[in-house]
Amino acid sequence: MFGGSSGSPVYSIQGGMRPNLEGALVLGEPERAALLGVLAAVHVRQVSGVVQALPAAQIVGEFSIQQELDLGIVFRSSTIEECCQMVRTSAM
Repeated sequence: MFGGSSGSPVYSIQGGMRPNLEGALVLGEPERAALLGVLAAVHVRQVSGVVQALPAAQIVGEFSIQQELDLGIVFRSSTIEECCQMVRTSAM
C-alpha cells in the first residue's frame, strides 16, 4: 500500500501463488479468491526530530517525516454494493 492507492480493490487469494524461475510471485489457478473491498486509507506514523552535526553536537535543523506502516483501512465489498444501489435508486 502506498499513498495514492485509495480506491484500489483489495482481494484475498488463497492458493495459486508460486514463484517463477526469476523469483517473482505469479498467480496460477487460485483455489479461492474473494473481493474484500476497496482501500480507503493508509496508516502512517509521524516521526520528528533534530539533525545534529557531530562531534560539536550543534543542531543543524529539524525534520519531520511520515512512515507508512503498510496497514490499510478497507471499505467492505458490501459497501460497494450499497453505493451502487444508492446510485441506481437516485437515477430513477
